Amino acid sequence: MKLSTVTYIAGFILIGLLILIMFDSLNFNNPYFWNGYNVITNSDSSLLYQISKEFINHPASLHDWDFGTCFYIFPNLLIMMLGTLLFSNPSIVVFFSAIVIFTLQLFLVNLLFKKILPNISKYSLIITNFAILLFLINTIKNNEFGLLTANLFLPLHSGAFINMLIATILTVIFLKTNKWKYLVIAAILIVLSIISDFIFYIYFIVPVFVTIITLVSFRKIDYKNKNLILLFATIIVFGAIGYWVQRIIAIRISGIMPLRNMSDNIINSFHGIINDIPHLAMANKITITISLLTICCFIISIYILIINLFKPKKQDTNWIFISYLIFFVCFFIVSFLAPVINGIYLGIDCVRYFLPVIYLALFNTGLLIDYLLRNSLKKEIYIGVIAISILLVSGIYIISNFHENNPKRAISKIYNYYPTCVSAVDKL
Repeated sequence: MKLSTVTYIAGFILIGLLILIMFDSLNFNNPYFWNGYNVITNSDSSLLYQISKEFINHPASLHDWDFGTCFYIFPNLLIMMLGTLLFSNPSIVVFFSAIVIFTLQLFLVNLLFKKILPNISKYSLIITNFAILLFLINTIKNNEFGLLTANLFLPLHSGAFINMLIATILTVIFLKTNKWKYLVIAAILIVLSIISDFIFYIYFIVPVFVTIITLVSFRKIDYKNKNLILLFATIIVFGAIGYWVQRIIAIRISGIMPLRNMSDNIINSFHGIINDIPHLAMANKITITISLLTICCFIISIYILIINLFKPKKQDTNWIFISYLIFFVCFFIVSFLAPVINGIYLGIDCVRYFLPVIYLALFNTGLLIDYLLRNSLKKEIYIGVIAISILLVSGIYIISNFHENNPKRAISKIYNYYPTCVSAVDKL
């Protein structure tokens, strides 16, 4: 079940295109928060760098810090600490962290899909990788990072998304091999992930819980299944342990209740998300394409689920794949509803809560295409043509619109960049 060389090559090409676009961001002159070089010099992007620097150089001084309720320990803070040890310039560290996060997500998604569909075409994985190119094209087309910002540069739930992918992989391996060590590792990861970012509950705990209940309710899995009972117990017990540990740490350090309910703001949150999502989705032709593709993946997933859940159980049904689709559909719905139900959707910046849903939906493109064409004799040809077309069109478009032709000069700009607002304050 190892990833093919072609998949790795596709991944490296995609990472290379990302780096090109990040260099090109130096030419974005728009002063807004998500535009240009501001994405790696604003206070949110630099938060973990400052914590890492203090932890490495003056750990005792952290006692005087005021922390929030999310600590982003794993993996964001660890990645940032590695970058801090390797580089001295904060912008380079944030730049490095973004590349590592992007690479980790690509690798984990490919590994997960390979575990779900062992015979998945290498071209399907290429489509999986390059579906995310739509975000990169949006960046270079409209001179703004927009939908990529929260995932790459800010410590805002990208770690929880990575942890969700790792936990899902461990769960799939456990169910397929019956080896307890994977469940033990998953249990430890659950606690660590909740302590790092409470939204892991929404990204993993709730979807897995709903997936198990759904499969049992439709009698697709025997509720007396030993592995199912162990998985269910692990989710409940270690999810609760993570909750209480995170709660205690958050209250003692910040004095604020983690993921506190703001029930009086539910109506405002509902109106806010209803107004913001259409604005975000219809911003330009590329965001419209992203939105349509996301909706299509969601609808196709439901269609496949209906067919498989309501038909008599057959031996040739890939229930790992069906379980993943249940997980994805629940993840999709819950991630959109949670900010509203909890009353914490306060503005357009809160789209960061459900951006991972859009990422995963686009990643699912290759997986769903492979499944739908699984019985076709010309599957490899069809998928290969789609994959190569996406690669050529997207790659050529990005490279042809690339402005910064001197990488050495771009790196020099990173080291010497001096934000206008900081310069103005320093002159006061």
